[in-house]
Amino acid sequence: MHASNRQEHTLKAISCCCWSLLLLALTGCTWQTTHSAHVFGPVLFRYTVPPAGKAYLSQTKRFPLSLEGGQQWAASVGLSERLAIAPGPAAESAAPVETLSKPSGLFCSPKPGQWCLSLFYVRSELKRPPEFIKRSICGVGARAGCEETGLTAGYSCETQLKPRQEAFYFLQYDADYPLATDFKVWADQPRLTDLTANHRKEQP
Repeated sequence: MHASNRQEHTLKAISCCCWSLLLLALTGCTWQTTHSAHVFGPVLFRYTVPPAGKAYLSQTKRFPLSLEGGQQWAASVGLSERLAIAPGPAAESAAPVETLSKPSGLFCSPKPGQWCLSLFYVRSELKRPPEFIKRSICGVGARAGCEETGLTAGYSCETQLKPRQEAFYFLQYDADYPLATDFKVWADQPRLTDLTANHRKEQP
């Protein structure tokens, strides 16, 4: 009788350990800072940089369980997505400054524009914070931070533009084709003054 109870407790302990390991394996954890994102666990991601694209873009999709910390705190069950875009080099600017480092991870070699599945760890670094951010979730989630705050049950999508002061922006974005995003900024004062003056001349 005692042996049977001991065996039953052992089987329950093994079952709990297996379920805990499975839950841990299905949980994606992200630590978000101003210039980088560290993702542990299963994640789909892709990126693009000029000249392959017209902007610096990083996109991640996490499922089925996701936790975030750092600048943005969140917990979700379902499919969560984050799209971060920084402006590409303007045609009139000098040689472009590298803004997005090539994402690096374990056992994966990502190429621009192609989806890549990482099961363990991937890191994406930006030389400066993204200026256009889109976050969406299909499921249940709670989040709080500088990018998004709220509770969600169902589907939610939010975009955020963080423009600089005294700058001229051009943004062409299609949610169905994010890799085709054209995003440029002219931040130098002489160029901005010229653009403003030309625009006023064209006014009737």
